[in-house]
Amino acid sequence: LSPSDWLLEALGQLWWQAELGMSPEAWLLEGCREELAASGGAMEDLVGYSSEGLRQAQYGELCDVLTQTWNLERSLVCGLFGEGASPTSLEYGTERVLKEILSRPLVEPPLSGFYDCFYLMTHIVYVLNCFNGALPNIRTDCPWLYAYLERCLTFWLRE
Repeated sequence: LSPSDWLLEALGQLWWQAELGMSPEAWLLEGCREELAASGGAMEDLVGYSSEGLRQAQYGELCDVLTQTWNLERSLVCGLFGEGASPTSLEYGTERVLKEILSRPLVEPPLSGFYDCFYLMTHIVYVLNCFNGALPNIRTDCPWLYAYLERCLTFWLRE
């Protein structure tokens, strides 16, 4: 695994340890701190794209960047490293990725590329509810998003 892949996997494991009320494994926590500090918060190193480079990312790549950025930001914001123990700040966060996504036109079915666009939009829903099936999805928060998802699903139901 690359250092960034290791970090993202390790952060997921630390998150579940915290969710289950377990103490974090010291070696895992220290490894995450070291990898994040070594990156200096450079998102190109962490998720593959600098802030400016996001413009070149395809929809499928943006889906990965969105979920990885959310994972990193969640870990920092929620104090996964301990109270006041953030190893670094990130070059950009979830808001920047969402702004890039929203600057692009939606690819409607059956046009080429609509599947990747659709998949990305489903992950915006996941990020909005923190990947939590118990949190409600509130249609009025993003009516354009749910309308798009419904158009895509209607297309597939007819196919």
